[in-house]
Amino acid sequence: MEAFRIMEEEESGGLMLMARGDSLEALFRAAARGLFETMVDTDAVQPQVGKEITLSADSIDQLLDQWLLELIRLKELEGLFFGAFEVSIERSQRHRIRGVAMGELIDPTRHPIRDRIGEARAIPFRIARTGDAWEVVVTFVPEAG
Repeated sequence: MEAFRIMEEEESGGLMLMARGDSLEALFRAAARGLFETMVDTDAVQPQVGKEITLSADSIDQLLDQWLLELIRLKELEGLFFGAFEVSIERSQRHRIRGVAMGELIDPTRHPIRDRIGEARAIPFRIARTGDAWEVVVTFVPEAG
């Protein structure tokens, strides 16, 4: 199970993403899908290009932060929207994620842009285990200019 919900954040003018998954992998997929859903209708994004991503961090929170920032970086540098994600997480002293983001080149005629996300703010940003699910709330800051 993976799910997300997007809400406007009145103080910053940004967006809040509430993501949930029955595993850390599902949570990371939900957060990634929610990130791109703030920008575009991800159902309109075809899985034509796969980008492999491998990252490591000292905490799961930092790993999710790096994952989202890398997805934003790939969107900006390579002009890609992503709509599907494969994720494998190894938990140890230094946590690792191996993932594949699948999507296609941004085509304004097929991908009307909703919001331009500049960054995922790491405060407050804490992954929590609630019952049998993992949850996180992430605030996305709009691009400047």
